[in-house]
This record gives sequence, C-alpha cells and structure tokens, in this order.
Amino acid sequence: MKHLVLNLYSNGEYVFESVSNSELRHYIEYNKKWRFGRLIYVDGKRVYNGCIKNEHLGQYDAMAKNFFAEHNTMVLS
Repeated sequence: MKHLVLNLYSNGEYVFESVSNSELRHYIEYNKKWRFGRLIYVDGKRVYNGCIKNEHLGQYDAMAKNFFAEHNTMVLS
C-alpha cells in the first residue's frame, strides 16, 4: 500500500510524495528530525505539527484539506 504524504512549509510551499506502508514510519521520523519545521500530513491527516504554533494550525489544515481534495484521485502504485 502507498500513502500520499504532504509536507507543508510555513510559507505555504509544499512537496508531496508517495510513500510505501513499509517505509512510512521511517519517513516520518526522518523528516521530524531533519526537516522539523514543516508539517506532515499522511492521506489527509496531520501527523506532525512542525514548528507551527497551535493557533495557526487551522489555516494549514485548510491548505492540506484543499490539496487532498484536489489530489484524491491520484493512483498510488
């Protein structure tokens, strides 16, 4: 199984990747350690807040929601 992972930066820029189920845990831990400033969403769910203050998370969640709505038909193989 593949997961759609969105990495969202505080300036609104983002990168996304397809990550296998077997690599997902390592991927998240690596990015928490080495790219700690960005938020991480897996299949539409936030799994890491990055360096974003709690009162601002809602605006990033809205950006992620829009992203996943636009990309919900992606075939991940």
